Amino acid sequence: MLEGLIAFRNEFSGALWLEVFLMDGINDDEDSVREIAAQVRLIRPDKVQINTVERPPAMSRVKAVSFSVMERYVSFFEPEAEIISPRYIPDSGGVLLPQEAPVLEMLRRRPCPLEEIAEGLGFHRLETAKLLDRLVKEGRLCVMERENKLFFGIGERYEQA
Repeated sequence: MLEGLIAFRNEFSGALWLEVFLMDGINDDEDSVREIAAQVRLIRPDKVQINTVERPPAMSRVKAVSFSVMERYVSFFEPEAEIISPRYIPDSGGVLLPQEAPVLEMLRRRPCPLEEIAEGLGFHRLETAKLLDRLVKEGRLCVMERENKLFFGIGERYEQA
């Protein structure tokens, strides 16, 4: 994969962004991140972003790393990385009243917590919570808890709250 990304970079003259995904106890120790950063330098991206687990992963042992861990590693990368995990982005305090159709469309793609739905769609947070509660009660949405956070989704793989 690394060779492919290097070859792609040698051919592609456009902007190349690279996301580094850190997982607690898997690749978040300093040695692992230094090795990842060394490989990233070989790729020569225009931007490097650091992210962590936010939604329920396929494997339950995969956990998020803390903001302080990610923050410690941003300077390891060239160019210096930015943290993009929604968990660490301040709430925008959306003001629009939520509409059912865009919420359902978003949740057809992937499960999301209330904050991400409201912020991502620019909806008022409290009104979004009311809409989600109604859709769950109607059986049109399901809820699952992951690391003390509720995720809303569509499908049988989510448990009713």
